[in-house]
Amino acid sequence: MQKPLLQSKRVNTGTHDDDVLFAIAAHVSHRAGVAFGIKPGNKVPPIMTNPNGLFRQTIYHPYSWALQYAPRACAQCVDRIANLCGSGNGCVGYIDAAATMDPQDGKTTLFVLNRDLSKARQVEVVWEDTPKTRVAVSQVLMGNDLKTVNGFDAPERVKPQPFDKPSTTNGRSRFEVPARSYTIIQW
Repeated sequence: MQKPLLQSKRVNTGTHDDDVLFAIAAHVSHRAGVAFGIKPGNKVPPIMTNPNGLFRQTIYHPYSWALQYAPRACAQCVDRIANLCGSGNGCVGYIDAAATMDPQDGKTTLFVLNRDLSKARQVEVVWEDTPKTRVAVSQVLMGNDLKTVNGFDAPERVKPQPFDKPSTTNGRSRFEVPARSYTIIQW
């Protein structure tokens, strides 16, 4: 019998940082959930356990990234590079992005979702203030089959992989995110 170890639950300690962190985790997990075939409204526990061990659901990784790399102030930036249009569903952007900046240490973190099922997409970050040049973290979560899941038989079938660190030139960071992917970059 599989049991959830963690449920999607908010713990409120009364600080603004907690409100921001919860908002980022909710945004990140919702966007990634849609990208990785989890239907809105489904409650997927991020970690499953049994008497013999545990495994992380694919949705665990976006939650983990939000908690680890976006602990403070949030500024969402969304740039629709191209649109994905479905019958009766309207249009949504192929690329969805959220960014955070920690005022205490100056770290900027960018979360990028590519909904395009067949094409990699170019992303350009234009730094309006002091350009960030040193990438500290760069990972991607992706797969060819969006229905692939982790399980007790293969607990790391879907997990983050290293992502080529983008370079910054003339105040712009350019990179390409793979099709069907969720990417995190922290400067």
